[in-house]
Amino acid sequence: MKEMTIIGHVGHDAEIRVNTQTGNEFATFSVAVSVGTKDNPKTDWVDVVCNNKLVEVAQKHVKTGNKYLVRGFPTAIAFNQNGVLKAKIRISAERIRLLSRKAEESEDYSQEFPEAPADDEIPNF
Repeated sequence: MKEMTIIGHVGHDAEIRVNTQTGNEFATFSVAVSVGTKDNPKTDWVDVVCNNKLVEVAQKHVKTGNKYLVRGFPTAIAFNQNGVLKAKIRISAERIRLLSRKAEESEDYSQEFPEAPADDEIPNF
């Protein structure tokens, strides 16, 4: 089994969507992860999808600019954009932990959110 843990800042508030095949809700958001060096900084964007109990948690608590630890199961997705082959990483979240809020809010708040059961279908988007 493969598992991935990332730490980064959320690029946009969580969006709630509905899987048209099952009718189940899921939440999506993107996390900016610093992967470069001090001399050559780089940021990768990782898409995160949440199911089950994490949908409600993401809707209420995942806000732009906040820093999170996300742990879950990664999937690499290849696609063609205007004739250029590209790839992105998506994590099906199992755990989300708020590490800090935006600078104008308290920086020392930490909250562990509940885990999502692993038996639900992970939608494609």
